[in-house]
This record gives sequence, structure tokens and C-alpha cells, in this order.
Amino acid sequence: MSRHDPADDVLAVLESCGRISRATAGVTREQFFDDELRQDAVERRLIIIGDAAIRLRASAPDVARELGSMPSIIALRDGLLSETPHADPLVLWDVVRNDVPTLRSLADACLKRLRPPSLPIRSSPHSDVPTRFGQGGLFDE
Repeated sequence: MSRHDPADDVLAVLESCGRISRATAGVTREQFFDDELRQDAVERRLIIIGDAAIRLRASAPDVARELGSMPSIIALRDGLLSETPHADPLVLWDVVRNDVPTLRSLADACLKRLRPPSLPIRSSPHSDVPTRFGQGGLFDE
């Protein structure tokens, strides 16, 4: 059985926050409300964040606490996966504007603690989050 590395889940949170931020940069509330594809992208990334929160809460509760309110994050994920076809755009917008920047900052600080910059870093072409080589990742040389 392989050992779970909590840094992988923190990285997933950080990458998802970055993608949400990029997808909503320069977008007004009205534009967001009218753009179902953008809403779907945000929903998908919030589900990924919630999945990471579930794994962290189970395997590394101390790390989970560093990222803030795990019950709220998981409840949001569960709501997005419920039988309701779409999340309330107002709720998504509130999370994007008020919660994602804070979560991104917390995840960034946590990842720096979990993975000190001792390995060479290169940014992924699909992300604004550094990718560390030698970790068995997609971009290893």
C-alpha cells in the first residue's frame, strides 16, 4: 500500500484555486451569472478542492486544519454533487470572491512548508503553480 502524501492534495487545492481565479479574472458578477460554462468550470474545481479536503481530513488532519474550515469545504462539495442540476450562481460567485483567495493563500503557505524548495521547480504550462521535478509527475524529465 502506498503512503498518501498530503502535499499532493494541497497542490490540488492550490491548482484549483488558481484555475478558478484565472477563469473569473476580469469577469463581472453579471457576466458570471450569464456564463454557464464558466460556472461549470468553477463547480468542477470546487469539487476537486472538496475531494482533496476529504482525503486530508482523513489522512492528515493537522494539514487539513491549516487550510481552514474543512466541514464547510466538504459541505459545498457535497452540495455540488447532489441531485440538484446546478449550483446557485450567487453562492458560486460569493465563494469565488470571498473564499478562494484566502484558501489559495493558505494552501500556498502550507505547500511551502510541506515541500520546501529543495527540488528544481518549473511551472506547468497549464498552471500558474510550480511543478516539482523528481516527484513522478507528468512533467518529469
